[in-house]
Amino acid sequence: MPPAITPLPVSEAFAQRTAREQAVATWDTRVAPTFSTPIAAPSAGQKPWAISVAIKANRQTMLLVDVRLDCGAAGGYQTSLVVEWSGWNTLHFTVSSLKPIGQPSGLHAVQRIQLTAGTATFAGTVLELGQVTWLEDSPLVAVTPGEDMVINFLAERFWTRSDWTHTGTAALPAGEQAFDVGWMYANLRYLQKPGRHHQTAYTRKMDVDLTPYQAVSLFTATDRRAAFSLVLRIDGRDVRVIDRRRGLGGGDEMRATVSGRRLEALTIELEQADSEITEAIGVQVATSIRWIFLERQGTDPATVGEVRGIPDVAPPVSVGVLEEEILPVGLFVGREEFLRLREAARRPGPLKKMADEIIAESTSHWDYRPERYAGRYLPVDLGNQGCERRVSPADQMYHVNSSMVYSAVAYALTGDVRHGQTARRALFTVLACTAWQAGLPSRIPCGTPGYRAPFIETHAAESVALCYDFLYPLLAPAERRAVEDALYEKALPWIDMYLRLNGEGYLLMSNQGAVYTAGLVLTALMARRSHPDVDEILERTIRWFPRMLHNYYKPDGAANEGPRYWEYTTENAVSALIAITRHKGWDVRDYAPAHLPRTMDYMAHMRSLASERLSFLPLGDNIESSGFPYLNGSFLFFAKYYGDRNALWLWHEYFAKQPKPPGSAGFGKRMTGASTPSALKEFLFYTDAATDQPPLEPAKRFADCDRVLWRTGGRHGDLVFLFESGPQTFEHTHRDKGEFILEAFGERLATDPGMIKYQDPAHYFYKDTSYHNVVTLRGRNQDYRDAAHAVVIERLETGGACDYLVADLANSYKNFTRYRRAVLFVRPYYFLIVDEVQSDEAGLEWNFHSGVPLSSTDLAAGLIRWDGARGGLILAVSSDRPLQATPGRYEAEGVTLAHNLVLTQVEPVPAMHMAALLVPYAQAAANRPQVQVQRHGAVTTYTVTGAWGRDRVTCDSSAQGPGGAPRVQVARDEGRGEQALFATG
Repeated sequence: MPPAITPLPVSEAFAQRTAREQAVATWDTRVAPTFSTPIAAPSAGQKPWAISVAIKANRQTMLLVDVRLDCGAAGGYQTSLVVEWSGWNTLHFTVSSLKPIGQPSGLHAVQRIQLTAGTATFAGTVLELGQVTWLEDSPLVAVTPGEDMVINFLAERFWTRSDWTHTGTAALPAGEQAFDVGWMYANLRYLQKPGRHHQTAYTRKMDVDLTPYQAVSLFTATDRRAAFSLVLRIDGRDVRVIDRRRGLGGGDEMRATVSGRRLEALTIELEQADSEITEAIGVQVATSIRWIFLERQGTDPATVGEVRGIPDVAPPVSVGVLEEEILPVGLFVGREEFLRLREAARRPGPLKKMADEIIAESTSHWDYRPERYAGRYLPVDLGNQGCERRVSPADQMYHVNSSMVYSAVAYALTGDVRHGQTARRALFTVLACTAWQAGLPSRIPCGTPGYRAPFIETHAAESVALCYDFLYPLLAPAERRAVEDALYEKALPWIDMYLRLNGEGYLLMSNQGAVYTAGLVLTALMARRSHPDVDEILERTIRWFPRMLHNYYKPDGAANEGPRYWEYTTENAVSALIAITRHKGWDVRDYAPAHLPRTMDYMAHMRSLASERLSFLPLGDNIESSGFPYLNGSFLFFAKYYGDRNALWLWHEYFAKQPKPPGSAGFGKRMTGASTPSALKEFLFYTDAATDQPPLEPAKRFADCDRVLWRTGGRHGDLVFLFESGPQTFEHTHRDKGEFILEAFGERLATDPGMIKYQDPAHYFYKDTSYHNVVTLRGRNQDYRDAAHAVVIERLETGGACDYLVADLANSYKNFTRYRRAVLFVRPYYFLIVDEVQSDEAGLEWNFHSGVPLSSTDLAAGLIRWDGARGGLILAVSSDRPLQATPGRYEAEGVTLAHNLVLTQVEPVPAMHMAALLVPYAQAAANRPQVQVQRHGAVTTYTVTGAWGRDRVTCDSSAQGPGGAPRVQVARDEGRGEQALFATG
């Protein structure tokens, strides 16, 4: 085994060391759950920015500690810390993050500091309290041996928005530029509109001795439309150290040399990059800033990634008997079952194809040398979000994880030690890394709960544990213990801490609950071999997990976070379910919630019919460009353990014959190294059953999320329509309640742009309401008078010649006193959308987005046409007031995600009465449908002619029917005179 490279115990490596290593008080949590000691309050007239507390911990126990600054009978101030270090550490709590308890008169009244113990990963915390001081400004925090953090935007508790003053020079209206607190960043933005110049800037006063430093570096992600600048006031002079650097549409680490005596102010600026604005529709433009560092004199910038490397990993000392020693735990499969699969994989068929692909993936890594990438952090790409450094090898975790898992599996399949040695190289490289994280944002500052989500610990631990299980005969006893210890020290504490910190909160509703459960369970099942105290943590997680599954997957099978996150959640849920039930000897169906298998029915209905590859309707944070390559194992899980025909058909349709050459997505994600076991689970869960495509209901309402789907079939090119009703849940969802999506003839004719890659700051605005097919007020977002009843379906009729619904959307808008949307589907030909909106302000907009280009607009005739390669759409609109149209489009990475059209009133009033007929057609059709629009007062009459004959559709907004929607009637003439087809009553 290679020599260790960690200069400090892992729990000490990220502490902010303090020179004041003299304890003034000691708290042994084994003796008392609460501790209190007097502290000095700020002096008279002092305006503290933070309170600084030096604390020595005996062990990295991950104890959650409630911190109270006690002001006596009047109350006090509350914050918290996590004991995620050992040795001395200095913690800084910003005054702005302190929560008042009771009615304290101010920090000058603080008398004592009180600490109360919460839960911990490991027992026996002993803390020694050092000096407590009040800081008048933010401290410099050492983040690498050569750099200090001067500005930290990585979590809300690390910075204070009120420190920043607007100093922009462009005269943008109020509300059209801002500096916001974001998730793991500060968001500097403006609303870009044609016909004006855009610039905004914010300044923070500083007082920093600059003489020890030679450079400044920072990490931003800036929109391609804009340019970013950093201006430092040094010794009374403004120095533009970063000057109008154009955005990359993703992360950009910048560095500039500096010199001088005193840093007096710092300004961040965002300005339009081009002289002219050509986009017709207003869009939000932003830069997301993560951190700003000062680089110390003499530092080599090439070393700040802290990559040290290790010697080549030696071959195994001895080789055990493979058939007797593999799978000592059997995380996903037992030894005998695996050997039967191995034998079956030697015969022609799907299993042999999968085994051959696994062996080929391993063989492709025989010459791979991961040892060079070992260092303080794992060589992970976390989506270019400010974790990985510019000089770090942040693109290797796919290869490292794949080598660990698939080379170990290939060794178990073949007995060829060359595969085993490839796995050993990757395994001991990971063990040699100080932290199983992508970089400093998840570790520094240490002890103050900030952005600590342990995604990377989870994905690394999963691969390490599976590698250990299959590679066991090639590991010496000391090497096995080294793996168990690393899982115990580098993965378990961080995952367990995060589950305890948030397990009774958002993790019960979020995909992350399944992700961390999978990581913790696989970690614990290996670590417990030499650390029996893990069993209590494992059992606690096993009890918790079904609650999370019950909340995430609704009783009708729906999941609110959208198809992209269903994929990620389910692959991790499957890993956790299999590992837990194998460990306990339970049946999956007895442990998982009874309604879990219904989720396959939901996914079958949500499948896109506009794409020939596997795709889904683009709800929420659905990044379609990435595809859905990790559903194979999940589909076969539901096929094997629940006999689900939809799951089996989907696997046969999209995965059974799909080749997986070395390096393909089935062996894991390039970003984060996640989803590595995907191809392994496909191999282990394979079933030789076959099935035809199960039929899907023509009309389906998923009652819990309250989504309604109407369709003509389930094959590519069939028509499917989705109406987004129900509650707003906010987890990876968009402000889109009440929107609709329409696919027909292989085109997405009415669309939701979905989501773009998170590293592009423009992604932040794809959640906005104006990016969806609903009405907005001057571009404002839905703000939810009642999010739990954001859209209420008041009437739903299905099963006849027409489907019809009426929904109340008013709870989604605080400014709307009325918003009724009615939808009529005249099967299988066309749709009528009727909107009745009353607002307390003028400026209403009707937003429509299509996946095909706009080809013509004739508002005088009320006709708008959209044409794609295979299908098109006639959009026939009618309004009680004259309209004007503004077209635009949303693009990312050179691909148009949506062509949009905004219809507004020429003379705005606080009410809108709109009817829109949507008539899809095939481009290959000999005779396309024809539409005429006539409006007389409150009555709109559409004459729609097609292969079915001629329909007369009448919408009368003056005569409301049931549910408060306008009266609608449809009459059809097939050559024998008009016959009533539908009426609202």
